[in-house]
Amino acid sequence: VSSTDPSDESASCSFPFGAGVQAARGERIEQVQVGGEVMFSGGAYEACRVSGHARRKLDSRGSDTKRVAFVVGGIALAAVCCVALLARPDQREALLSSSSGQLQQLKSAAFFNLADDPQVNSANTDWAYSGDDGPAKWGTLHPEWGTCSTGAMQSPVDILHSKVTSFDLPQLKWKGFETATETGSQTAKEYFDGKSIALGDLNGPNIEVLGFSRYLKDLPLSAVEHHNFTLKEIRIHTPAEHKIDGNSFDAELQFIHQCNADTTPACTQSKIMVVSLLMSKANVALGETSPSFITTLLDDIRLLGGLWSQYVSLYSFDFGGVVKAIKPYSSRYFFFKGSLTTPPCTEDVSWFVFKDPMPIGAADLAYIASVQQGSNNRPLQPLNDRVVFSI
Repeated sequence: VSSTDPSDESASCSFPFGAGVQAARGERIEQVQVGGEVMFSGGAYEACRVSGHARRKLDSRGSDTKRVAFVVGGIALAAVCCVALLARPDQREALLSSSSGQLQQLKSAAFFNLADDPQVNSANTDWAYSGDDGPAKWGTLHPEWGTCSTGAMQSPVDILHSKVTSFDLPQLKWKGFETATETGSQTAKEYFDGKSIALGDLNGPNIEVLGFSRYLKDLPLSAVEHHNFTLKEIRIHTPAEHKIDGNSFDAELQFIHQCNADTTPACTQSKIMVVSLLMSKANVALGETSPSFITTLLDDIRLLGGLWSQYVSLYSFDFGGVVKAIKPYSSRYFFFKGSLTTPPCTEDVSWFVFKDPMPIGAADLAYIASVQQGSNNRPLQPLNDRVVFSI
């Protein structure tokens, strides 16, 4: 340890290849595979545990406001020496000096309490996926949730090829990411709210789609209203909520978009649109693996180490990596009207469900299951007389 003086704003400890780092209270910050850096801010007592040996750093201010962690991963041929700094709250970046003397900027992540942030603490806890507060009772739990029981356009559904209407629409493309080679970094907040792993507090990118009409096939596209939706949230469901011809899938990644008075461009009437990516367990014999963005998101959620009262604030979420992975799937999809699959089960939601499932590794599925501790899929709902377009 370079310093044990509480007034000293810099203190460091090094740890060997593959070491784990924990806060003094035993809260896991990161299980480092190659090397890492952890920065602490605030807290009456913090420690860097290295191979079981605690290096204490004291802060007399006694506030427990933030912990800022910086993590770098990769393949190394030798052990990497990493430094933990006692940092000011406004510090967001650091540099890692490798054994070759090269400097690399690290991805950063800050830890905050869910309860302190209304933008990510909006999940109502008065419902569940099983038991007395399960899906069969959602419509009776609150007066404003009655649509869960009485709605005629509820989701999810079993999409039957025998009942779809073929139609020709363009590939789904997010603005600014029209090609799979484009990158774009933005902030996001990742957390588990007791219902699902989510990436929230997003403000884009935008996607332009046609307004839904059951008579869409008979209308000239020039006469159909276009809407710009802003990506606000990404959620993981296991198993998948939607089925195709009775076939189940292991997971479903839902990209939730909104268009309302607060989005750009704004909508006079609030609208919701969901892009759904079905996922099946990867076939290792065929060389299938999880897309890198899934692995990255799960690595980030591991930083919480089970402290689900907190969230990870990411400063460099690359949506370009998501687009690159899902681009091969974005030309073939089903398009129909439905609802939110969680209370209040709001209807008039436009759904775009990709036809072809993306592989996801067994280890990633197992980790998601360990976090979510059970299924978080709503049972299938009647399709009734809805039209489903097959693109």
